Amino acid sequence: MPKDLVEETEVNNTFLCVNFELTGPDKIVGACFVNTDTRCIQLTEFIDNDHFSNLESLIIQMNNSSRRDCRFEILVNMPNDKVFKQRIEDIIQLCEVHFVVGNRKDFNEAELEQMLETLAKDKGSLLFIEESSLKCALPACKAAIEFCNLLSARSNHQQFDIMKYTLENYLRLDIAAMKALNLFPMDGAEIKGNIDRRNDSLSIFNLLNKTKTSIGQRLLKKWLKQPIRDIEEINRRLDIVEFFVDNDSHRTAIQTENFHNFPDIDKLFAKFYKVKNNKRNNASLADCVKCYNLILSLEQLLEFLTGLEVEESNEISKCYISPLQTSLKEFEKLKEMIEESVDISQMKQGEYIINPEFSEELKNLNELINDTYQKIENLRAKIQEELTLRRISIQENTVHGFLFEVDKREGDNALRKTNLTHNIVSTKNKIMTFTCPELKILVNEFNELQSQYKMQQDVLVDRVLSIVSTYYPVLEKVANIVAELDVLVSFATASTNTSNAYVRPIIGEEEGEFILEDSRHPLIEAMNSSTCISNDCKMKKNESHMLIITGPNMGGKSTYIRQVAINALLAHVGCFIPCSKAVIPKLDSIIARVGAADHQMKGISTFMAEMLEASCMLKTATKNSLIIMDELGRGTSTDEGFGLAWAIAEYLANTIKCYTLFATHFHEMTKMEKEVPSVKNLYVSALAEGDKLTMLYQIKEGVIDRSYGIHVAEMLKFDPQILNEAKAIANMLETFDNEDIEKQTEDTEMEKV
Repeated sequence: MPKDLVEETEVNNTFLCVNFELTGPDKIVGACFVNTDTRCIQLTEFIDNDHFSNLESLIIQMNNSSRRDCRFEILVNMPNDKVFKQRIEDIIQLCEVHFVVGNRKDFNEAELEQMLETLAKDKGSLLFIEESSLKCALPACKAAIEFCNLLSARSNHQQFDIMKYTLENYLRLDIAAMKALNLFPMDGAEIKGNIDRRNDSLSIFNLLNKTKTSIGQRLLKKWLKQPIRDIEEINRRLDIVEFFVDNDSHRTAIQTENFHNFPDIDKLFAKFYKVKNNKRNNASLADCVKCYNLILSLEQLLEFLTGLEVEESNEISKCYISPLQTSLKEFEKLKEMIEESVDISQMKQGEYIINPEFSEELKNLNELINDTYQKIENLRAKIQEELTLRRISIQENTVHGFLFEVDKREGDNALRKTNLTHNIVSTKNKIMTFTCPELKILVNEFNELQSQYKMQQDVLVDRVLSIVSTYYPVLEKVANIVAELDVLVSFATASTNTSNAYVRPIIGEEEGEFILEDSRHPLIEAMNSSTCISNDCKMKKNESHMLIITGPNMGGKSTYIRQVAINALLAHVGCFIPCSKAVIPKLDSIIARVGAADHQMKGISTFMAEMLEASCMLKTATKNSLIIMDELGRGTSTDEGFGLAWAIAEYLANTIKCYTLFATHFHEMTKMEKEVPSVKNLYVSALAEGDKLTMLYQIKEGVIDRSYGIHVAEMLKFDPQILNEAKAIANMLETFDNEDIEKQTEDTEMEKV
């Protein structure tokens, strides 16, 4: 059995236990998620496909290991099937998390009900388990509880919230989509409040991260991994963002004057939760002072928000003012206690000690210490007078406690002429230090009093920590309030920090219109707004839900399809987006196939990787998905590649009917518009003048009039013989392909008849 994860002091442990039921026609995945800091157990169960793409999305949503003080582990009940086992291992490794293969005998429901009753904070949280049929998730829950040793610590009893986690509440993302959309820095860099100009750390996270608190930064990461699908909640966030977008002065003031002093509240309430439940911890009086400073910061924040004079129905009032007022009332006695118990004068100098006035015994000891020190001072004055020296000073010493210090020459002469018993300790740099029997007695007395004082102060510190620990639920509540407000103000700041305004998106129902007017890629605009070209995107179910985009290399096809997906994601996290108008339907997933790499160590070629991703995409996508595809079919022969690209695009358009942006170099794909009513052609424009090719990056309706590959070769001064031969072969192949496609189309129509 592993060590007790709950007993760690500085690490937030999150743990995912996964179980599988693969014997029937469906691939059922059951999972249990445990967070030992927030004391939460969440269960989920869902049907997955052969590629386990839902499991991949779950790991992404749950993984918080980007925090340095967090550890995320997975316990897996691996299936016997070697193929599925390898796929599961590949997914976990792709997500870059640590996993342990569990013992099958631990995955059962024996005594689980009693375990949950012991851990659950209230009986109500167990109702859904009693009424549910989570046959695959419950064994995972049993294994998770035993693996984490939750029952061994009595302090865990009646402390955990037991709830159901619904994967469908969030817009699904996989690793490929996160990388394609540059959600997080590829090198792990975190550039707070600014855009790093290096390509490897330019990301959506860095763009939006104008947060001023560590808890806000963590919540931003969580939101980007868990875009929501609840339209009401999205609009609530957008209401708050809109308020701060429209009020520049309020936005600036709250960021510069209110957020910068907040401590890491997550760590505070985690520490005091452990104090409250007698767990091993490293809480100190400094943490109590942090709580005090937090209360002062909350008072300042509440004063600022109250000064905005918003109506009670306003989201600012409902979500922040009223909850903060309630929390500060609960904090009133805590604030008074800290003011009385902690020495405020020393606190300002960075020293955290109990105020001597807080305890009668401590007060008496402090007076005795001061009296003893005064006796040492009196002795110093007496010896100085007896030796007729100009000056003797008292110096602290780690070995002797206190020593007398005097000029060496003066001290030698004076001590030689007196009968005073003394002991010279050192002579250095023309300075002499010495002691005497009377001083040693006083130092011993002083040290004994100091030791008693420290023991009494430690007792009082423990008492203060115990009192503060009772407020950990309030700390947890205000952490959520501050973090959310910080993120939403950060969204407003990011939305106004550009030369071109961001706009509030309208979130429609499922299968609604998808409209972006003058949309821009936020990262390209952040690097250089003058070179960022805006483009429209309009998709409508059964009329234009698939857009086929053609055009030259480096013309902007990939940028265009990415910016559409990024704008859709930003809308689902509650942020304004770089457009002049945006109407976005409620999506269930964003799926990206925008480039594949070799997996040579596993014997997987580029083409095989591409086909695996395409297969996963086809089994995962629904009519409410957004798919972006780039250059599908390049890894095999032209004819096979085109055939696969056509067949996949046609299946997406006719069978799945999802929103799709399909960027391709196969110009023959544009003929699909005439055969499939829901397909529309777009192209990226370019201007060829002489030996110069200028990319215009404009997306236009229709089909590009020519290919620019040979034109690029002409620009690079290829041999005329090569160019002429290339043109002749290209013309021959185009004629052949056109005739072949027309024949295939006729044959297909005849088969249908």
